[in-house]
Amino acid sequence: MLLDNTYTELIVKFSGDIIGIINSLGGFAEILECNYAIVTIPVNQVNNLYNYKEVEYFEPSKNVTPNGTLKTEMGTAEILPIKFTEKNLNGKGVIVGIIDSGIDYIHKDFINNDGTSRIIYIWDQSIDGNNPKGFIHGSEYTSNDINKAIKESEPYSILPSQDLIGHGTAVTGIAAGNSGIASQSLIISVKLGSNKVAKTTDILRGIKYIIDKSIELNMPASINISYGMNDGSHTGNSLFEQSIASMCNKWKISISVAMGNEGSAGHHFSAVIKADQTIEADFAYQSFSKNLYIDIWKSFNDNIEFELVSPNRASSGTLYAKDEMKLIRFGSMYIIMNYKPISHYNRMQEIVFTFSNESDGFIPGIWKLIIKCTYAVDQKIDIWLPTIAEVGTSTAFLNPDNLLTLTLPSTVERVISVGGYNSAIGSLAYFSGMGNENISKPDLVAPAVNIYSSKVGGDYDSFSGTSMASPFVCGSAALMMEWGIVKGNMPFLYGESLKAYLIKGADRSNKRKCPDFGWGYGVLDLKNTFILLE
Repeated sequence: MLLDNTYTELIVKFSGDIIGIINSLGGFAEILECNYAIVTIPVNQVNNLYNYKEVEYFEPSKNVTPNGTLKTEMGTAEILPIKFTEKNLNGKGVIVGIIDSGIDYIHKDFINNDGTSRIIYIWDQSIDGNNPKGFIHGSEYTSNDINKAIKESEPYSILPSQDLIGHGTAVTGIAAGNSGIASQSLIISVKLGSNKVAKTTDILRGIKYIIDKSIELNMPASINISYGMNDGSHTGNSLFEQSIASMCNKWKISISVAMGNEGSAGHHFSAVIKADQTIEADFAYQSFSKNLYIDIWKSFNDNIEFELVSPNRASSGTLYAKDEMKLIRFGSMYIIMNYKPISHYNRMQEIVFTFSNESDGFIPGIWKLIIKCTYAVDQKIDIWLPTIAEVGTSTAFLNPDNLLTLTLPSTVERVISVGGYNSAIGSLAYFSGMGNENISKPDLVAPAVNIYSSKVGGDYDSFSGTSMASPFVCGSAALMMEWGIVKGNMPFLYGESLKAYLIKGADRSNKRKCPDFGWGYGVLDLKNTFILLE
């Protein structure tokens, strides 16, 4: 069911009969877990949701992008030192679920010796057709469909799902390829709705789908998400983050999430601002960055005014909270300022500047964002630009803060948030996203530089990015679940229990204070983790 632009998608927290309400408004509701749902609804019906007491809150779907792949030179394989073969563990009896850009299902790394596929389901959200039950988008392909296709000379004429950017194939190869970590796990691949820019709602659908299949098959599941975004307060409080946290409570699962590659991107600005003080958050803006937004978070207690000054010195004038939403014109270019109302789940207030992408009148150069505080209590402001995948590295703050550069949803407390390090030289990867004194992330780090993995087309290549670090942990979690749940050594080894053992077993030989803003609690050390488990 592909919908045109007269419809919009929302994440909704609800109680009661949300399906009946949305049906009456001409829409469709997909229940995620407990009191969370994805709602697809006509744009002209959104305001009517305020009339229903069953609707507790809602937020729009937002863009998420891959946390890799960064260009690297060919390197040595980083998988073999992590594999834990002493106990003959290979992930058998565990599902590895990858939510990403798809998978090259005819690659030999995902095919058994007998010629059958190790992939049991592909759900391609971008191909409308055979929707999985309860979902509004996509086509589902079973192991029978996959096995039939891989025997054909033209498999894509039988099963058209493809990984067009290679990101998901590389991630899956690390976590669960034949040369990867959980080399005998069954694989579920969820291809997100678009190759390079997906939606938060796509991620949520993918998590629910994998959990549903795992329950149906009565198998534990280790899930990997190597996508992220900067559009949020980075505190774990959005409905996107809360709904993931809620789904973490269902079934025997573990979710690993990449921290993102924003560590040195210059996309975060922070400052302490006092009453009657004026500061500037200047940033370079390149005209090819046509999806630019400026996401500002400040305390509701503080009164702050803004002014935008373009590279040609045109000014927006002073922008006040009372303006709420204002259109700002700079010649043929325009920007929308949205001073959002306070929400029930976050006492921080959001102000968003959205640069138009409908005009060719973009003004590149150094922009000034002038911030004036007229009354201050908490005295703190954080600002984010979009991720590297959206705007590159040429659009950046001139005086950035490298802390709090993790991307959503690695901000979710219940997931395992994975940063990246360069194992060849023992240093933190320069691009790895970081937490700060208030956000205790990452949980740990894994190899992220020159990782040898499956490449679309049947070959192998070297990849870098925290996208490649997270599947090391995902695959490791699958081995732990095999030992604990499948083999009966520790039936409740999943979720927070599994994460706790990974953290306690992490290598802290660098003697940094834990948790460290970049290293978390240390380096993934599966051998030491199993020593602790015994």
